[in-house]
Amino acid sequence: MTSSDQSLSCSEVVNCSMTQLTPRLASTMAEVDAVHWVVYRNVLPVLVFAGIILNVLCLVVLSRPSLRSTRVVWYFLALASSDLLVCVFHIPVITTITGCTFSSYGEAYYFTHFGWTMIGVCQSFGTYVIVWLSLDRFIAVWMYEIYPKIQQRPHVKRNRLLATAMACITFHLVYMVLADLTCSTEDEGDEECTRGHWISVSGYQYQFEKTWHKVYCVIYGLFIRWFPGCLLIFFNASLVVGIVQGRVNLPVGIKTPGRSGERKLVIITIAITASYILFTFPIMIYITGFAEALPDRCGGNHPKEVLRAVGNTLQLLEHVIHIAFLVGLNSRFRKELKILLRLEKRADDDYCHEQDGEKEEPKSRSKLAPPHSFNTHSTTPTPPTLTQDLSLSTADVAVL
Repeated sequence: MTSSDQSLSCSEVVNCSMTQLTPRLASTMAEVDAVHWVVYRNVLPVLVFAGIILNVLCLVVLSRPSLRSTRVVWYFLALASSDLLVCVFHIPVITTITGCTFSSYGEAYYFTHFGWTMIGVCQSFGTYVIVWLSLDRFIAVWMYEIYPKIQQRPHVKRNRLLATAMACITFHLVYMVLADLTCSTEDEGDEECTRGHWISVSGYQYQFEKTWHKVYCVIYGLFIRWFPGCLLIFFNASLVVGIVQGRVNLPVGIKTPGRSGERKLVIITIAITASYILFTFPIMIYITGFAEALPDRCGGNHPKEVLRAVGNTLQLLEHVIHIAFLVGLNSRFRKELKILLRLEKRADDDYCHEQDGEKEEPKSRSKLAPPHSFNTHSTTPTPPTLTQDLSLSTADVAVL
């Protein structure tokens, strides 16, 4: 199909509902090409609806006492919250077809200053939540001697998440403030731009050719995209090596829920990281090498806009599927979800276990026991494994 055929088919779709729109909005939407229309008015709404439902379910299940009793659940709660906010903040992107059409000045102003920046804040926060989760598992597997000391610090996870949230907001403040919204016509008395259309230049594109913007763009890309991406690759590659070398399993003679729990938590972490790298790679390529301000991007035939649309779709999908890893790999999460959906009844012993779980706190503060980890007949230590004495690590993964 040629570009003219695409524009014609898109116009036919738009004209079907033309009588339901204001003349200002209808004239603007008629200029939107088929790619924008299909992606932002058909595909993304489905993902947003599914993401809101699934992430709300995830938050409710993770808030159950049997799951809330572990320390590591705070990372999953923070990740599900950021995923939910990403889906909610995508709604203005959908209604405006990523800035191609505006129904009012208020909608145009919000999209220009906060449309993509609020999504960026939540996405970067979720990325660093995955980094913190991967870091904890990396330390538990490879530097297990210091893991209890780190986790014993008061409110360590809360402080990490608060500092991360503040840093993500600060990094995006420049893009929130430095943006521009103008009307295509400069007629006096036409404050609502009824005789023209709003031209939105977001902070990501405002003064794009200025030196300061190029420098800040590089810094932003490094700390928001590439730096956490490299950390995730390193941490999770190390976790894969740890699984291969048997460092994740506890000694066979020790009967503790942490034996299988640590392995499951590591696998969940690797799965979440792999989905992040896979689904955000296209948009990272677009932002790094192809992002530019195009005057007719909404109606022109631009392969770069196709890449952008595909990247945005995959990036949103990444915030929808995290619950699938918990359902597939965490038996207790799956059980609580079935109970919530009334697909399964809670057994009496589950109530007792749940009450015990609310009080579950690591009591032992002993260090790693060397007899299980080292060969007394050799001066070279054998590769150690996680032991029962790592009570904080065991408590963290009791449900995972």
